[in-house]
Amino acid sequence: MRRLQDLKDQSTVDKNDPLVKLTQFDENDVGIEWAFEEDKINADKILEIINTQQKVSNTHMNFSSDKGERKTIPPPLASGSEAQKEAFQFINKMPGVNFQDKMETAQMRAIKYKLRQEKIKEAKNQDEQAHFRELYAERFTPIGSFEKLESLADKRIEESMKHGGFKDVGKVRGKPVRLPRPNEHVSTTEHYLNNILAKQNIVPPWIENQSRVNRNVTDFRAEMFRGFERELSSILKKFELFNASSNVKMVRSSIARSYGTVDGFLRYRFENWKNSKKNWADTKIDAINSELRTYNLQAPLSTQKLYLVSDKEFQRVFANINFDNLIDNEITSLKNKRVQEKHIAQSKAPSLSAFFKFW
Repeated sequence: MRRLQDLKDQSTVDKNDPLVKLTQFDENDVGIEWAFEEDKINADKILEIINTQQKVSNTHMNFSSDKGERKTIPPPLASGSEAQKEAFQFINKMPGVNFQDKMETAQMRAIKYKLRQEKIKEAKNQDEQAHFRELYAERFTPIGSFEKLESLADKRIEESMKHGGFKDVGKVRGKPVRLPRPNEHVSTTEHYLNNILAKQNIVPPWIENQSRVNRNVTDFRAEMFRGFERELSSILKKFELFNASSNVKMVRSSIARSYGTVDGFLRYRFENWKNSKKNWADTKIDAINSELRTYNLQAPLSTQKLYLVSDKEFQRVFANINFDNLIDNEITSLKNKRVQEKHIAQSKAPSLSAFFKFW
């Protein structure tokens, strides 16, 4: 505790110390208000004249001491350069009864001015040093946290404000910013993200996956539909339920006589075909559902797709089959085949004109 008290006493400045008072400057001292321009011009010459005058006065005092008397020193004549003349004029303006009092006042003012200039110069040097310390600390000290970055930004803003960097802020303050109107059916975040991707010509991954998944689902359903059509066509041809001279009505009547009803025939053949293709369809559906799962993880909620179900896909094929159109296409195909066979047979048979030519 005693050591701390000693350190405190050593670091404390005693304001009543005469030496401290001598180095301090108070601008509000009565009777010595400072005229900066005049003092700046005359201070050096005044001190020079005062020193010279003191030497002269000391000489006179030595001479007068021998006689036991002291006389008041008269003011010297203003001679020499213009600066000296102005200094004498400045001394004569000082308050005082005689020239000695005026000279003492001028001397005090000159000393005060010198001390003030030294303090100002010292303060400027300290400000410059502080400025350079701050500048180099900012440049060579790494930024390690957001708090330090925020402090650095605040300092930059304050420095810019001191130099008038924010005087024109009023010209743009309060004016609305023109922004594109977002889609009412899409969230604001999704809207701006889509704009960023569109400007960069970037397609989101889920859009590319969407086209691939749609194509795979469409191809799978078309393949199942064609497979059932081929099954029905093979049955019609196998049991000769139609010929080139038949029509749809005749074929339906023939099927009804053999199988009871056309719907019963279709249902029976469909179940047989479904049992034969069940394993193949399940394998294909598992692969497509795996792709759908990957797509749904990337796509927005509004564009996600349901998984395929085997029974529903088979039922879709049965519901979309057009049996009458299938019969008509098979009859037309058979007629065209017969016509082509007839043309081929006629082209291969020798003509009578060729026979008589060789005769």
